[in-house]
Amino acid sequence: MEKETIFRSAFLMTFRTFMTSDALFDRLVEIYRTAPPDDSADTRTEWKTRHLITQRRVLMIFTMWLEDYRLLIEEPYIAGQLTEFLRNIVSPPLASIARLLTKSIQRLVSLSRFCLFPRLNSCWLQTFTTSTIHTSTVPGGTPRKVKKSKAIKKDLEKLDPVDVAEQITLFEFQRYVRVTPQECLRHATGRQSGGGLSAFCSTHDKLAFWVKLSILENDALGKRANTVEFWIRVAEVSSSISACLNRTTA
Repeated sequence: MEKETIFRSAFLMTFRTFMTSDALFDRLVEIYRTAPPDDSADTRTEWKTRHLITQRRVLMIFTMWLEDYRLLIEEPYIAGQLTEFLRNIVSPPLASIARLLTKSIQRLVSLSRFCLFPRLNSCWLQTFTTSTIHTSTVPGGTPRKVKKSKAIKKDLEKLDPVDVAEQITLFEFQRYVRVTPQECLRHATGRQSGGGLSAFCSTHDKLAFWVKLSILENDALGKRANTVEFWIRVAEVSSSISACLNRTTA
């Protein structure tokens, strides 16, 4: 059983290299709906027993595709087709599995709507946006100095580290969930990684730049220490929230 699970995982990781998502979905449905042979009653009974196991495996592949391999992110239209397919499974014992899979689709849809479109706090988002303008370059190739902005220090003093951690985590998470395994494989082999991974790395770099800038713009050592303590608290809360999100989406 463990070897079979490993095979399914490897297949779902790589199937896009040799077939389309639509072709895989159609093939799985075709296997599930295979008609019985026109043989004797005993042969049909034996076939039904084996076919029931096959149908369970098909539903297991759909479950893994949905839960572990980003079906809602990369092929959301197939999730709709899958829902229609599951509605037609009404006979036991597979009907209960179909209902659980339908509930998983509904849960992940609700979660994706929450995580992909968070209500960002305008105060910290405006600070983040205005403070992530990197060093510009003049025609001679000489970098200009980044202008200091006192608003960053004032805004941070007004913000709660917990609120900032929540918003930053959701903001990064909406980038993270769009990174595909194929982009990571391309990046590992030195090829162009793609939009999802590039957007996530860009957001991470901008956040790091914002943290550094907010610390270095304080001339007084005491204020720098307070700012460092603020970001440490943000990092601690953000790690806890990330762990909760991973458990929720696992």
